[in-house]
Amino acid sequence: MRELAFQFLTVLTSRGLQRCLNAATIFILARMISVEEYGAYGLFITTIMLACALGSCGLRQAIAYFVGRGQVPEGEVVAGGIALVAPLTLVSAVGAAIWLTVSNAGGTTAWEIPIVCAVLGLMLMQVAQGRNLGLGEISFFNLYETAPFALMLFGIALVWGLGKQRLDIVVEVVGFAYLFVGVVAIVRTLREKRGRLIFTQKASFGLMRQGLPYALAISLALGNNSASLYLLSFKGLAQEAGYFFMSWQMYNSLLSIINAIGIVFFSHGARSKDPRQALSEVARLTSLLLWLVLLTGLVGALLTPWMVPLILGSQYEPVVVYIAILLCFMPIASLTRILYPTLGGIGLPYLSMFLLIPALIVNVTLSWFLIDVIGIMGSFVALIVSQTVMVSGYLIVIKIKFGLSPWLFIIPQRKDLDKVVSKTLRTLKFARGEG
Repeated sequence: MRELAFQFLTVLTSRGLQRCLNAATIFILARMISVEEYGAYGLFITTIMLACALGSCGLRQAIAYFVGRGQVPEGEVVAGGIALVAPLTLVSAVGAAIWLTVSNAGGTTAWEIPIVCAVLGLMLMQVAQGRNLGLGEISFFNLYETAPFALMLFGIALVWGLGKQRLDIVVEVVGFAYLFVGVVAIVRTLREKRGRLIFTQKASFGLMRQGLPYALAISLALGNNSASLYLLSFKGLAQEAGYFFMSWQMYNSLLSIINAIGIVFFSHGARSKDPRQALSEVARLTSLLLWLVLLTGLVGALLTPWMVPLILGSQYEPVVVYIAILLCFMPIASLTRILYPTLGGIGLPYLSMFLLIPALIVNVTLSWFLIDVIGIMGSFVALIVSQTVMVSGYLIVIKIKFGLSPWLFIIPQRKDLDKVVSKTLRTLKFARGEG
């Protein structure tokens, strides 16, 4: 429990920095490119993430699992992952390019090189971060997550300062940022690994076999979050696609902290010998976290009418109501992002996969019809309904399989509340100079 709490603090600090970098990048892009171009930018970012999530065959989670368990030599696990990078990158990059063309994203004919660079960089990061998670090196994992955002901000700010306000240059900056960080991450991994690199087909196929359920689950989760973006683009609603992606990015800026906490839980689960105990510890922390998330979401929703015009400018005023609605339902999305990696960490990724399929079907079906009836608002309604379906499924499965009550994840235990109150009071006394 104490180890998890310490990793929480590390994650929150890192993700806070990452969100500041991302907010600064959004601030520039909102003034640099049009709403329609921002929708195309969103399609690029979402597609390379989907391509890497599915195309990587779950390398990060599989490497973390084998390194964490210690049943296979670390050098053999890392070598097996490296051997898969080139073929998986080729397949994923081709798939991303084709999907972007089908999605009506403008300028895709000039995006081949950025697509390859971004996917290759993300694949290399998967190998390095898998080892980090397996060894509990959360600080290095967070470093590799944050570094691309810093490079993107620097590059995009430089391009903006030079007056080169073109979407294709922005896409190139993103691609090379991921490639640079991926190369640095894999070089450090090769230097710090324990044991010799041993390339075997058995190791590579073992990683794919172990990681494929994770890959499918992550892809379904990303697909569920981005389904409306693609549907809006398919329907020729370029401006609405830009509004949707901007709303989602602003909302996701807060949710990404929950993502990082989920990664901590995955790492903890991957190294735990008792799945039920790992879930119980996660439930205790989650029950406290959810109320903080709810408070943050409600405060954020109240501040949205002032913050959005300040950060994004007047052209994005229509997204105020969309972001406020998403923030009010943030605890639901937070639970999905905690429970998915936790189940994956204890070796049950297939459960998430089976729960995500009906959620995605609900989302796509509702979005397809509601967009025609109530416009872009229909996409947000569909997203919230699908997330509710997903959370309900997670809690029911955990109750059936592990006998843990859903309320454990929602209502804090008295002893945990007492600890929080006690530490808060001590902190306040120290701040007043009384400690």
